[in-house]
Amino acid sequence: MNHSHMPVQHFIAQLDRWKEEREQRDSRPEWLQHFIADLAELFDPAEDVARVGFECLPTETGWEVGLFLSRVEIVGGRFDGKAELCQFSYNLKGLRDRFEEITDFQLTALPKSDREEAFSFVQVQGLVESTPVSLKIFSIPPQDAGIGLRRHTNGQCETV
Repeated sequence: MNHSHMPVQHFIAQLDRWKEEREQRDSRPEWLQHFIADLAELFDPAEDVARVGFECLPTETGWEVGLFLSRVEIVGGRFDGKAELCQFSYNLKGLRDRFEEITDFQLTALPKSDREEAFSFVQVQGLVESTPVSLKIFSIPPQDAGIGLRRHTNGQCETV
């Protein structure tokens, strides 16, 4: 009798344990988790569905946060495997309202060069829960961010 399913079951169980351990290691304070979730709601993707990605790092005085919409991989059809960027708008008034105090608020646009894609970002520095936060909302995800969603030709989407 073939027991090849056993290693797969052990692998799946290990993945579940890793996920639980990663969630337990989350050093972000609860207010910051809520802040990021609130900011994610301010994205308005041109398509019906998009997945927000973020990076979050502690600094000596506060937090650095970056948000973006993840790439979407097409599954099936002639564009199978193609990764697309998401078009979106972002509610800047809502963003402003999430800060107690803002010390800097600017847009940076970086045109396309021979080496890189064009992108832009909004940067806000200020206080949230009396803690300094430097926030960037990026127009495209970082190169190493990977795929966030898969969109099938029948319109079904799945998170990655």
